[in-house]
Amino acid sequence: MTQNSQSHDFSIRFDSEIFEQGMYFYGKNAKIQDNDFYIFINTPIELLDSTIFVLKRQFGLVALMVFSFATIVTFILSRRLSRPLVQITENARKLAHGDLSVKFNEDEYSEVKELSKTLNFATHEFRKTDELRRDLVANVSHDIKTPLTMIKAYAEMIQDISGDDPEMREKHPGVIVDEVNHLERLVNDMLTLSKYESQVFDIKETTFKLYDQVLGSVNLFQGLDIDFVIDVDPMLEVIADEIKMGQVLYNYINNATKYVGDDRIIEIHAHVDPKEVTVSVSDHGPRIDADIINHVWDRYYKIDKNYQRTGGSSGLGLSIVRAICEATGSKYWVTSEVGEGSTFFYTLKPVQSSSPQTHLKKQKKQTRSKK
Repeated sequence: MTQNSQSHDFSIRFDSEIFEQGMYFYGKNAKIQDNDFYIFINTPIELLDSTIFVLKRQFGLVALMVFSFATIVTFILSRRLSRPLVQITENARKLAHGDLSVKFNEDEYSEVKELSKTLNFATHEFRKTDELRRDLVANVSHDIKTPLTMIKAYAEMIQDISGDDPEMREKHPGVIVDEVNHLERLVNDMLTLSKYESQVFDIKETTFKLYDQVLGSVNLFQGLDIDFVIDVDPMLEVIADEIKMGQVLYNYINNATKYVGDDRIIEIHAHVDPKEVTVSVSDHGPRIDADIINHVWDRYYKIDKNYQRTGGSSGLGLSIVRAICEATGSKYWVTSEVGEGSTFFYTLKPVQSSSPQTHLKKQKKQTRSKK
């Protein structure tokens, strides 16, 4: 028996021989006109127990069904999620072992899709790097093998043929010297490119006259039967690392001499804006196709795949330009049009006091270099 002391309510559970079953009584105190009354309600305990038992069994069945359903759904989702991840892991392992043919399939889940896109991009970059590596090995091997073959051949000619002929004795060693010089240029350019790409150098900015630098670079190409048209204000001063940007200009001119058009003209211009000076070197040679124009900055990239060495070039000039410009913050680019040839650009910082003069006055000078 339980009783509430404040409300005088009580409940009783007992087994009755009269009713031949357990009963549950509940009494409620009620006060009417100062008279106390009790209201009694009774119900068989067996009915309550059976109801509770049914509820417990139904709850257990529902819980079991929910647990089973959750387990199945979790298994299906985990399999669906893990399958692409397992495949990505296997392909990544193949990629790590040098298999560049793998492809990462993009799944419908955004996270897996982004991961696959990133890995596909990495694979594409690996393929490009591997292709560049093969081209580098092939081109460097060619560049080294050719002068070595020439050196060996002319050394044998000196030994077997030149004899007492003074002209031959002078000519054949000269070829050997030229080939050794080419090898030296190749090695020096490779070291220079490596230094600039690793940025193991100091940038020493000074103020200098751009025209003097242009004229000095042009004079290095005397004897090539090329007309150099120089459109640079002689009073224009710029701020830059004079040695490094001089190498950029030299490499641009050297590249232009290899693709100069039938008119044998190379133009060098300087366009001045308040914030920068844009230097351009133009030839009137063949157009560079749009699908390969961005590759001209790559090491040993050849527009004509029928590779033949020209002049004393190492094939690294434009790669050195890119490395210098990226290290110094100078912008660089190239344009090419049919009938107009190609124009290579780079930028410098102007000395502000000289900028107005360049807008008002431009001096054009033509220098003829003869063979």
